[in-house]
Amino acid sequence: MKIKGCFIIILITLISELPLYASEEAHSTWGLLDPIGRWINLLIIVAGLTYFLRQPAVAFFHKRKVTLQTKIKQAEKARRKAEAKLAQAEHRMKKLDDETKRIRQDAQEEAEREKERIREQSAKEIERILASAQREIDNLSQSVRKDLKEYAAEIAVQMASSHLRKQIDSDIDSKLSKQFLGYLDTRSQKN
Repeated sequence: MKIKGCFIIILITLISELPLYASEEAHSTWGLLDPIGRWINLLIIVAGLTYFLRQPAVAFFHKRKVTLQTKIKQAEKARRKAEAKLAQAEHRMKKLDDETKRIRQDAQEEAEREKERIREQSAKEIERILASAQREIDNLSQSVRKDLKEYAAEIAVQMASSHLRKQIDSDIDSKLSKQFLGYLDTRSQKN
């Protein structure tokens, strides 16, 4: 396959030089051998270059191959590392989302507990205030009842006194006075 390819290239080159050969035929004495000579010169130069540059070229290309393989391995390693970091970052983001949800839920639960505690504390405070108000009402009620009883007793005494004054005339009054004085005398004599 390589020989066929080289033969085709040589044939195309010879055919492409035919018009040049026709124009240079008068000036050249070599004729058809001129392009063949050029090809032989080219082959000698290529063979010489290949002989002298083969070792450095092989070393260069081998070194270049190793360098490229190393860089490819490093790039692959860096890619895997980056993918691992990306996966870790995605995992952290998911964890962060979960943590945020948990914190929100904890805050809501704490707020509900605090709300319930305040509600219970308010209910106890209301009960305490109502009990205190009831005691004050009871104390005030007892005080008012006592004042009313005293007032009623005073009015009853005044009414009884007024009623007795109307019923007792001067004769009964003098009789009562004498009886009282007699009682006092008997008592003073006994002492």
